[in-house]
Amino acid sequence: MHMDEAGLLRAIFTSATDYGIITLDNAGHVMTWNVGAERITGFGHDDMVGNHLRIIFTPEDCAQDMPQREIETARPTTAGSCARTARASGPTA
Repeated sequence: MHMDEAGLLRAIFTSATDYGIITLDNAGHVMTWNVGAERITGFGHDDMVGNHLRIIFTPEDCAQDMPQREIETARPTTAGSCARTARASGPTA
């Protein structure tokens, strides 16, 4: 049985528990939030989907525009690339 690309991505998304996998729309609103993201942040899928990513940042981070800077850092520069990853043990670049 050959898994199509969408099926493979879905399998990775649902099975990754040590890595937070989050997708955002262009405005920074959460579109998908996997179990790994829930474990890392403590925010559940229903808490996050549809909300802006800034809700996981502290007020101090928001005052320094950290959410927008993180979104810009993670924005793909080429198809399929992403600059940020996060594991249950903490973020990496």
